[in-house]
Amino acid sequence: MALDAKYPNDPAALGTGNLSTGLDAVVDSAWFEKTKFDWQAFSQKELQAPYKPPVKSKKDVTNITCDHSEDKVPKFTGKQNLFEDF
Repeated sequence: MALDAKYPNDPAALGTGNLSTGLDAVVDSAWFEKTKFDWQAFSQKELQAPYKPPVKSKKDVTNITCDHSEDKVPKFTGKQNLFEDF
């Protein structure tokens, strides 16, 4: 059984790009129109990054912060049968 058939009211299924117009919903969105986004340069990989953080070497990760020490994931106590076909 398809995942979308199990969860027909999933709000993610209504997200931008998932409606009948597909990717055109993203391309034609007000944000991209307002910024005059250059889709041709994007598709040809010619866009410059808007910000390039300083790096000392290929292995420099000083710009990456991954402190998840305070993250707490609650134990799942729901129905386990949701995952039987997973």
